[in-house]
Amino acid sequence: MWMRAALLALCLATFVAGIGRSAIQDADEAYYAEAGREMVVSGDWITPHYNFEPRLQKPVFFYWLVAGTYRVVGVSEWAARLWSALAGVGLAFLAFDVGRRWVNAPVGLLAGVIVGTSFGLVPLARQSLPDVPLAFFITLTIWAGIEALADAPASGATVRRGSWLLLSALSMALGTLTKGPVAIALPGLVFAVLLAREWLGARRDGRRFAIRPSLGWWIAAAVLFLVVAVPWYVAVTRAQGIGYLRQFFVGENVDRFATARYNTWRGWRYVPIVIGGLLPWSVFGVFWLRPLRDVVTRRRRLSDVDARLVAWAFAPLAFFFVSVGSQPRYIVPCLVPLAVLLARTIARHATGRGGVFAAAGATGGALITVFGVLLLRARPLLEAAGAGGAWTGALAIVAVGVVVLAVAWFAPRRMLVPVLAVCAASALVIFDRTVATTSRPAPVEVVGAIVRAHPEVSAACACGAFGRSLNFYTHVKTVFAYDTERTDADVVAFLRQPDPVLAAVDASLLPGVERTLGRTFPRLVEVAYLDTSIWQRPGDALLTPDPSLVKRVALISNK
Repeated sequence: MWMRAALLALCLATFVAGIGRSAIQDADEAYYAEAGREMVVSGDWITPHYNFEPRLQKPVFFYWLVAGTYRVVGVSEWAARLWSALAGVGLAFLAFDVGRRWVNAPVGLLAGVIVGTSFGLVPLARQSLPDVPLAFFITLTIWAGIEALADAPASGATVRRGSWLLLSALSMALGTLTKGPVAIALPGLVFAVLLAREWLGARRDGRRFAIRPSLGWWIAAAVLFLVVAVPWYVAVTRAQGIGYLRQFFVGENVDRFATARYNTWRGWRYVPIVIGGLLPWSVFGVFWLRPLRDVVTRRRRLSDVDARLVAWAFAPLAFFFVSVGSQPRYIVPCLVPLAVLLARTIARHATGRGGVFAAAGATGGALITVFGVLLLRARPLLEAAGAGGAWTGALAIVAVGVVVLAVAWFAPRRMLVPVLAVCAASALVIFDRTVATTSRPAPVEVVGAIVRAHPEVSAACACGAFGRSLNFYTHVKTVFAYDTERTDADVVAFLRQPDPVLAAVDASLLPGVERTLGRTFPRLVEVAYLDTSIWQRPGDALLTPDPSLVKRVALISNK
């Protein structure tokens, strides 16, 4: 019980606490936060809308979660991000339970801690995005499916295989409602690999191979999946026409996977993404090198538990490696099995002699320290954008990293893992409270409040600023002008319309707009603006902290 309580306290601190302190980011989370708000306003719970136009790129379940929370507690950043944060907590507890059931309780606890303090997952789970809930559903689907289909530890007498199968089907259905066929493809790939392994093992040992549970349970699971997953797809097709099915399943899934319509192939980058996403714990992966060599050269065989975890982790990675469309956050469904593998490895090497373990821990501390130093280097940029605690936060993160370094080299080995866990959690909390959160209302909040104070305004324009998030704060239809070849023309056309409108314009572009229209526009407000999507590309802010990233944005009226 104390292990669950300790893990819950950790996860509440890293995933949940303070999720409403920062403004909605300018990147993809704006789609989901605003679409949920418009779902409540319109009362249309079948067709999601963003900027008052249908948004059919993703299924509806995450929009339902966000909109339902808005209905209960009101529209806010906290409400928009709640379910993503809770899904992060859920992933940590899935890692705990998988590790506990398949290995032992200490390994399970460490696996949960790794998930709850990973530098890639925690910031992602603190955004209003469907990727972490999807990862939770895929992870639950695979775990429950393995318990139902394979001779996994603890899967036999106490818990009926049929119940596990139903749970797997339900989770797969919810995943399909969250982001589509990928919730079927990834578990299906893992199951195929594991069943093939069992079939080959049965042939080698002369055993009878049989798929469990019985046919009746499979029928019940199929019915459950269809009842949960299919009705919305039928309803939205009736509302949008049969062309929706082709647009979604082919355009948004097959084309995204197999063609360069959305991206160019960069599957190689998943290696550094996985390593970076599991920092500071991935440094202990150095202990995998010798076992990997031995497995490749057939000097040893993987245990059943290790084989399941490896198949679970690397089959989805192989899927995304060959996919043309790629995003760093796609790898989240691989984190739980990787965390259990890392926890098992750390537990094996946490005692005994030798300096490799201490060196790995010191590397983790050094990376935290380097992160703090980079924040110090980018401090002027961050402070210009409103991060009033950037100096204090960066110094505190450096101090946290130094503590890990000191413990790794001078303290008893048994202290290294708990200290690294506490320091990793501390670094994440410090970063969120002091660097990623502004000390005053964010520029987009300031501009949005002024727009809402002018009820006569029927539309707004974001020119060179505020990405996709301005309409969440203005509550009016917004024109986003970012095509550099057409920006001036788009803004000029917007300001020429007869109805009262407001435009948030990059101050560097405003003189050209004024020359074209032959008039000077009074500034209702002028704010410093840093595109918050830079945290998806941290090198832009940390490795090359260019002051030009901070823009001056003026809010002007055509009347």
